[in-house]
Amino acid sequence: VHEAVGRIVAIAFSMAGIGLLFLLMRDFLGYQAAAYGLLFYAFAPSSIYFGRVLMSEPAMLCLSIAAVYLFHRFTQAPSPVWYCSALLAAALAFLVKLPTVHLAAPIAYLAIRRWGWSAARHPALWVFAALSLLPAALYYTHAHRNIGPHYFTVGVGFGGNMWFAPQHFLSPKSYSLMVNRLLKEHLTAVGMVLLVLGLFYRAGRPKRETLFVWWLVGVLAYFVAVSGGNLRQTYYQLPLLPAAAGVVGPAWALVSRLRAFRPGGNTALVALFAALSIWGAQPFYEEYTPILRAAAALDRLDPSRQPVIVMPPGYGCLYYLRRPGWVGRETMGKPAEWIRNPSDIPSPAYFEERIRRGARWVVFFNAPPQDARPDLLEYLRANFRVVHSDPDFLIFDLSRRLSKNKAHGP
Repeated sequence: VHEAVGRIVAIAFSMAGIGLLFLLMRDFLGYQAAAYGLLFYAFAPSSIYFGRVLMSEPAMLCLSIAAVYLFHRFTQAPSPVWYCSALLAAALAFLVKLPTVHLAAPIAYLAIRRWGWSAARHPALWVFAALSLLPAALYYTHAHRNIGPHYFTVGVGFGGNMWFAPQHFLSPKSYSLMVNRLLKEHLTAVGMVLLVLGLFYRAGRPKRETLFVWWLVGVLAYFVAVSGGNLRQTYYQLPLLPAAAGVVGPAWALVSRLRAFRPGGNTALVALFAALSIWGAQPFYEEYTPILRAAAALDRLDPSRQPVIVMPPGYGCLYYLRRPGWVGRETMGKPAEWIRNPSDIPSPAYFEERIRRGARWVVFFNAPPQDARPDLLEYLRANFRVVHSDPDFLIFDLSRRLSKNKAHGP
């Protein structure tokens, strides 16, 4: 499969999500607020970048928006078509990313808005909840039992320090990190101010805007439940964007109508938002050039692209190196009982086991102190020939062992 095909699929999901979000906001907020909300959502820094990446996030956002929109249509005109469409979208969203269960908040709000508290006695809604969660429950049960113990995965072991821990909320660095991300990478300063305005200035505002407030409540619950993952990865905050758009849009429309903001004030605000979005998105496009140099060096050494081990590990390395191999993290986040083979833990035995399985090269990158493995680097230097040296990495040829005399010296 060519990379272009994957990017076209991601962009198609992103465009569909943008269209569905506009329809949802138009129904609840009116055309003008929906247009401003769409402007914010489509051109937020993280939307610009993650809307075309080879990751599950574009599909997750699209299916999340689709689930809320289609359930909204079901509440307005109950029919099997809208019911089944919303059910399918929700089930797929939960399958793509389990944390999308935070959508229970906006969906529950829509149900209560339509049927009141008697919604709790509506059998079709309980069936909707059960059937939408069933595929994800079956998959994660299967993955936990049959995939996690044997393969490198993230999430199916429900470990890896991804979930709630009190210490995440006791460190000022955690709050500083999240505020910095929200200001630069997700909302921008313009979006942050408008979000606060939209949340707290409620005078004369229609109650139907409450949908997006409850959506934000669901996202906040997700942030708390998956606090470790949100601190670790920027893209974990993407579910915030569609919910925030429904609050930012009305606030932006309100500001644009202020007499003191005319003439030209709104144009300046749009220009400022655009400039901040470009500034915030720019770091996403910075390439880690040592990987590119390592890929070029390996291609010169081995055009046949034999398997490689990457140390310290990195998710994207094998993609850039364009060859099969291992990234030294088969045991990451796994319970001890899942580690059946000690040679799966990075060690000298790890390298010997991979050599027997066809590994030819090791690319050993420089790493921060918390990720560095000087013991493994010393082992490789003592036993295998360095065939390429770069200030940021070394390449070892696992087929060229050093003699004991040469390895240990006289």
